[in-house]
Amino acid sequence: MGDLFWFDDAFQSISSHYKQPVTLLTKCQSRADKVYEGSSYIKEILWLDDLMAHKGVWGIFRLAQLMRRRGVTDVWVLHKSWRYRCAAFLGKVTSIHMLPKETHALHPTQRFSKMAAVYGVQHDDFPKFPLSRQAIKKVAAHVPAKGQPSVVFAIGGTEAYKKWPVENWIALGKYFSEKKYTVSVLGGPSETEEAAAIAVGVGGKKVKAYTRFTIQESLAFIDAHDFVVGNDTGIMNGAAVLNKPTFGLFMASPPLQYRPCLMPVLPNKDGLINVQMVQDMVCQSFTR
Repeated sequence: MGDLFWFDDAFQSISSHYKQPVTLLTKCQSRADKVYEGSSYIKEILWLDDLMAHKGVWGIFRLAQLMRRRGVTDVWVLHKSWRYRCAAFLGKVTSIHMLPKETHALHPTQRFSKMAAVYGVQHDDFPKFPLSRQAIKKVAAHVPAKGQPSVVFAIGGTEAYKKWPVENWIALGKYFSEKKYTVSVLGGPSETEEAAAIAVGVGGKKVKAYTRFTIQESLAFIDAHDFVVGNDTGIMNGAAVLNKPTFGLFMASPPLQYRPCLMPVLPNKDGLINVQMVQDMVCQSFTR
């Protein structure tokens, strides 16, 4: 899901270029149907099946048949693999837009700006991800009062090695709670026990845990807070494309800084991110 948010500026730019919503071909694990439910610039999601239908050489032909059946005329390939270009060519697509070769070594978040320049597409580097009105309305009862300082702890993560320990979240929560911040703990259903433990550990009426929001509701909830501290995961990237001040805990992966609001916190010489490091980063960022 995080990878999907990396390309949101591209989706918005391409849709604006054609003055109509576009169809997105992506993998199921991106959860694009949930992220872009009701979107004004993504009209349809087509699933890429790497395990069966679209795997290998025959998969390329099946992708080509799919494009031909749908009468696709324009394709934008945002992946550096040759197979998508091949499928589009075999599918009789008349206009195939490819990433320039010199961008292949770049991180995906850096590629589209160069691609847009090649094809004459007006590109906004930092467009805000549009929030669903329904999601905003759904979380309205749970957001902090206006003018009240607030922080979201995004504790989710599919890989255990990317997740900050519960005891660290508790210590950080106590720090912000003492400073009169409303602390909200946000995770998925699988983090229910962790979120509850953090809320109880921090204590106080200003700490609540939420693990049942949809993706869009989670983003709307984040947008109602002052800033986010989060593991390197999908929702952290979602906070970044909301242009919300986001402190990402990059414990085991290369740091990202593709939006000015995304501030990476990196491990120390012992390979750890301690609570003091996060506190210092937050304080430095808001006193510049």
